[in-house]
Amino acid sequence: MRMLVMLGMVLAVGGFALIGLVPVDADAAQVAIHSGGVKDQVTTINTGDEVTWVNAAGSHVIHLDFESPPETHPYHMLFTTSTTLRFSRPGTYPYTVYVGAQALAHRGKIVVK
Repeated sequence: MRMLVMLGMVLAVGGFALIGLVPVDADAAQVAIHSGGVKDQVTTINTGDEVTWVNAAGSHVIHLDFESPPETHPYHMLFTTSTTLRFSRPGTYPYTVYVGAQALAHRGKIVVK
């Protein structure tokens, strides 16, 4: 019994120590894409934060195009559910979203402080 109590104490202390070693994640912002457009056309984040674009339009393929991409990210991305990018440089990153085969473009921009 004493061995079981000691094992429990070691695991509890070790668990708290491991929590302290886990790095803190950057903040994240989310942009919802509907068939009628982008919910938030300007998203402001801090340097090092992530932005996730979420397909709220349903079964359509989303085309995400940047005028000038952040860092080494591609100019053009396709996704069906969501995609996430981390922004580690300050600046303004305009983008265009196409939902499915629609000819209408929805514009937005990421502002990184």
